[in-house]
Amino acid sequence: MYAAVVNGQALTFDVECVWRRNMVIRDNETGTLWQHATGEGLVGPLQGEQLTLLGGELIAWGGWKQAHPNSLAALEPEEWTGLVSKESVTAILEKVTRFATVPGKTRRDERLPAHETVIGIMVDGMARAYPLVELRRLGCVMDMVNGRQIEVIYDETHDVVRAFADGTQLIAQKTWWTGWYEFHPQSTIFGA
Repeated sequence: MYAAVVNGQALTFDVECVWRRNMVIRDNETGTLWQHATGEGLVGPLQGEQLTLLGGELIAWGGWKQAHPNSLAALEPEEWTGLVSKESVTAILEKVTRFATVPGKTRRDERLPAHETVIGIMVDGMARAYPLVELRRLGCVMDMVNGRQIEVIYDETHDVVRAFADGTQLIAQKTWWTGWYEFHPQSTIFGA
């Protein structure tokens, strides 16, 4: 999740396409295209600018609501104006993305299956991927990355992963291996 302000200007975003195995968004105010994985302005008036990474969690709604009982939820608009029904588009995307891999700039890395879900962290410029299946099996992992003590915890009740370096919470990105590797080709893998 990124801050929606660049150079003091508030921006709103729409999904534009997929490039390099990752979503590209366009801001409605300047028309700049942004790479979601990195927050980098790719093309447009804000090319080269960087969105500020805020972090966030992919967590089950029940767990979030329990921790933050006064939360408001944003829902998708009920109106759909596509040529094909929303249900059909969703079904097609779910089926195709299980097997297809969008081309990227990096070669395919065979250390994990392309669609293996990983939790990716960065520690002082070093990337490390933790297969989610392993985190679910182990519950908690103690690791060393770049000389720092890492703790990665899977909370089964809320289906969420949190990562810490020397006790300080890190941004943990949940993504497919192919998407993580595309932007972190030097990434190591826990347990490999």
